[in-house]
Amino acid sequence: QGVITHMVRSPRQSGTIPIRVLVPGDLRPGEKVPVLYLLPVEKGLEDHYGDGVREVLKHDLHNRHRVVCVAPSFSHLPWYADHPSEMEIQQESYFIKDVIPFIDRSYPVRQQPRHRHLVGYSKSGWGAFTLILRHPQMFGRAAAWDAPMMMDKPGCYGSGPIFGGEENFKHYHVTRLVEQAD
Repeated sequence: QGVITHMVRSPRQSGTIPIRVLVPGDLRPGEKVPVLYLLPVEKGLEDHYGDGVREVLKHDLHNRHRVVCVAPSFSHLPWYADHPSEMEIQQESYFIKDVIPFIDRSYPVRQQPRHRHLVGYSKSGWGAFTLILRHPQMFGRAAAWDAPMMMDKPGCYGSGPIFGGEENFKHYHVTRLVEQAD
């Protein structure tokens, strides 16, 4: 149904990881469009809690809104954080240093922050907000629903092994990031 799947390797993730992409069907030569990152809740291509790509296809959103939609995947439960010592659990760095540059090089996307958007549900909603708060120079908008924004320590919802401790969690604590952004 028009889903382009790239299998990528990164030292920041274990194994080969899929990145799925949907491109509007009627792009003109040389035209660049915004990009929407559909952040997953689960590792790999697990979809117990839904699949952003399936929803985009169901509503033809990439064509209706003329936007490239990108669904990255992660080898571990995504919390969009870099583990302090496990090199294969560098989720934030993988997304920022591998996924975004790959999409910017490979697809006709606008690269200014105001044209780069994040959307997430639950854990990935947390990720959307930590990413935009930690990297405002990269992203223009973030949307989240049913996300544990008030979580104040690691451990809930499988987050403990990803954050690797309370000291590292502080770098991603949404409430603290919002206070610092003021």
